[in-house]
Amino acid sequence: TVNSGNISITATNDGFNATKGTVAGGTESNDGSYLYIHGGVIYLSVSNGDGIDSNGNVEITGGTILVHGPSSQPEVGLDYNGTCNITGGLVVISGPGSNMTQGPSTSSSQYSLKLITTSTNAANTLFHLEDADGNDIATFKPARSYSSMVVSSPALKSGSTYKIYIGGTETGSESG
Repeated sequence: TVNSGNISITATNDGFNATKGTVAGGTESNDGSYLYIHGGVIYLSVSNGDGIDSNGNVEITGGTILVHGPSSQPEVGLDYNGTCNITGGLVVISGPGSNMTQGPSTSSSQYSLKLITTSTNAANTLFHLEDADGNDIATFKPARSYSSMVVSSPALKSGSTYKIYIGGTETGSESG
């Protein structure tokens, strides 16, 4: 459980991993474990393994979660075997695009986007999401090559139009 604070993790394997132990037979099934994130600023950079991995469930109610996921499958930016419900906070996750790429559960009350590009984007290639009025929702520069992005934000609304930009340059300062 994370309630607040600043957490920065650089890992060669999973960044956050919730598990109750080894699942019998080694299959991927929900073991009933939970990863709770209620606030804080969380920065995860994972070169192999999953950025956020729960053999059970993930619940995010607030905070800022930025995940530089792995660049190649079978590992992904977000991996869970139960549900991943998001009710608040900003979540931005990069990773490879594959049939294993997951977005938050549809039972989440906060809207999310799971985007997969047709080609791989080089490391440090900007990803920018804005609303129809040009308001920034997320600008992210993944540390590794990526072809999937997961974004969940209170700014995402049903029936709205969004613009996605990949590449270019940025001005200003880093935050979050």
